[in-house]
Amino acid sequence: LIEVGHRLNEVVRSNDAVSRLGGDEFAILLEEIHSPEQSLEIASRIHQALARYFSIESRQVTISTSIGVAIHSLKDNLSGSIETLMENADMAMYRAKQKGMAQTEIFSPQMRSAASLAITMRHQLRQALEQQEFVLHYQPVFELKNEKIKGFEALVRWIHPERGLIYPEGFLPLIQDSSLLFQLEHWIVEQAVEQLCQWKERLKISHDFSLNINISPQLLSHASFLNYFDEILEKKPTIAQHLTIELTETALICNADAVEEILSQLRLRGIKIALDDFGTGFSSLSHLHRFPLDII
Repeated sequence: LIEVGHRLNEVVRSNDAVSRLGGDEFAILLEEIHSPEQSLEIASRIHQALARYFSIESRQVTISTSIGVAIHSLKDNLSGSIETLMENADMAMYRAKQKGMAQTEIFSPQMRSAASLAITMRHQLRQALEQQEFVLHYQPVFELKNEKIKGFEALVRWIHPERGLIYPEGFLPLIQDSSLLFQLEHWIVEQAVEQLCQWKERLKISHDFSLNINISPQLLSHASFLNYFDEILEKKPTIAQHLTIELTETALICNADAVEEILSQLRLRGIKIALDDFGTGFSSLSHLHRFPLDII
């Protein structure tokens, strides 16, 4: 943190002010900025300065930085509120984080509208769970050799009373750090398992038929995750061979040692592990060797 402060002071102009807000967040006041391009130029210098490795106790450490920019002018109608300006910069910074590593984003009024909509939708999501507005759609998984259905992937949808059908990308990001995510995922697992049991009772499904359920990194790393699945399997022991857990690489990165043990325990129970979206974002071939995976 001290070295970051030094580097920030080195790249800004003499009349700019650098401060640390708390944690790993810094704020910089750029005075006499006449165009957005000027602030983007300084942001680019910051990215370059902080991309160089840090030497800490004989170790080389690298970091990335997300930068949000808010520009105050007379037409902004901020009524002199520094708090509003800081909020705008904060919104832009979080938008930069969503875009990926080492990004810069300039605030626009649409971001505030989006933030207001997000707050409204979070409240509606809580009600949606209580009023059972979610539904599972089952996407078929085909065997390419004979074009026969080999299983299904359970995909959650929100039937919004006013906006109609909403796909996961429209609401899951809003609850990533909320207890609502756990409640929703528990509902998804329970509904999917119930559907699997009905198929097993009514249809002659093959031994390799599988129902895929997506599990978030947050749920996978939760202390009660294995116990939760054990309770399900205790009531319905014959479904384990037909269950596949789908994960993204993000789940493997978070607390890798614990995740490796959890996945091994799931496989001992007969549940298969699938790595979803491999190669579309951050990918490491070492994960394919280290973790007990059945499907990519």
